[in-house]
Amino acid sequence: MTIYEREPLWLDDPALRADLETLHQGVMDFGPTYEIIRDLIPDGDMMVPCADVRRLLTGGSEDASRLPAGWRANLQRALVGLGFEPQAVVSNRGREAVRVYVRGDVSSRHWARWVDGRIEFEHGRRGRERVF
Repeated sequence: MTIYEREPLWLDDPALRADLETLHQGVMDFGPTYEIIRDLIPDGDMMVPCADVRRLLTGGSEDASRLPAGWRANLQRALVGLGFEPQAVVSNRGREAVRVYVRGDVSSRHWARWVDGRIEFEHGRRGRERVF
């Protein structure tokens, strides 16, 4: 294989990147946590507080000290597999700043939270909104 100087080793075209992600979706390993949480988080754009996602692994407890070593890295890999951004961001919620995991369009502000062992939208399940 010949590598030329200044040859990009990544895809510049967003359409090609999207095709590659679709192709890899079935073969990527998102870790053991992915199998645990994939059915506990609904589809759709959302912002969910980091503490609420962590509760999926602790069974609702606030204490993360009993989780195995490397749980945070496994959780982030699993969330990427579910379409979330790789890093949590700080977002204002009312008067407080909250660290959240984001999937999809942030401007829609569909907040989700931990309820009875799963993540649910705060105002019920969101369907596709009609455009007039």
